[in-house]
Parts: sequence; structure tokens; C-alpha cells
Amino acid sequence: MARKTPAKSKAEKAEDKKILMSLAQIQDFQITAQPVMVMKIIAKQESNGKPVDICGKILDDWDEKQEDRISTVFGCEVIRLLCLTFGSLQKMKGRIVHVLSCEDKIIGFQTLRLESPGGKPSTILWDDILKKTTKEKEDAAKG
Repeated sequence: MARKTPAKSKAEKAEDKKILMSLAQIQDFQITAQPVMVMKIIAKQESNGKPVDICGKILDDWDEKQEDRISTVFGCEVIRLLCLTFGSLQKMKGRIVHVLSCEDKIIGFQTLRLESPGGKPSTILWDDILKKTTKEKEDAAKG
């Protein structure tokens, strides 16, 4: 009789995916605001010298009724974490980070231990921020 293997939990499935780290130097960041606010963080990869956008996230939303942009919790949290990590958005330029990728998709980045306050690297994972801010929004709606 064949034994059934138990289904893997989400955490176990996530562990199966390999997260790759590559060094890159942040060259620039851009925030464009038409029609929605998009932040790009451009970093030059140490391995091949090619620029790559390690952020590319929409920070706000468009309200059709008001015909205007509205802020989002996600956008505010991204800016807050970047400011806590680097001191200000301007201080990102020139910093070397580990770009984190999984299955050819950039999932975030981590500061170097030597450049981090207290020697503890900061890790920013875009999906974790999205999950956290979505949960907070849902909790607030339940009120």
C-alpha cells in the first residue's frame, strides 16, 4: 500500500524556491507621477555592469470619481522603510546592496552589514510589504 505524502505548507513551498543574491550599486531613483506615482530604483549590477530596476512599484492609486491620485498604505510604507533604511531617499545613491531575486524576478534587496546601523542588514521584500499593508487595510475595514 502506497503512503500518501502530506501536502506542503506555504512556508515549505517557499523554502523550496531558491533566493539568489547579487551585488549592485544604487545609481539613481526616480519617482514619476503621471497618471500614478511610480518609484524606480536603478542599480548597476556588479556581475555584468547592467542597470536594473530593483523597485518599479506603484505608490498610489487613481480615483476615477475624483479624477485624482489617492495615497495608499503600501506607498507610504515603501517610502517609510526606505527612509529608515538609508536615512533619506537621496542617501540611497551610491549604496551597494544585495539584490534578492527568485525565479528571475527581483523580490527586494538587502543592505550590506558594514553599511547598516548596528551592523544588522535591513531587508526590504516587496511582497512582504504588500501583504502587511493589505492585512492592515483589511483589519481597519473590519474596525
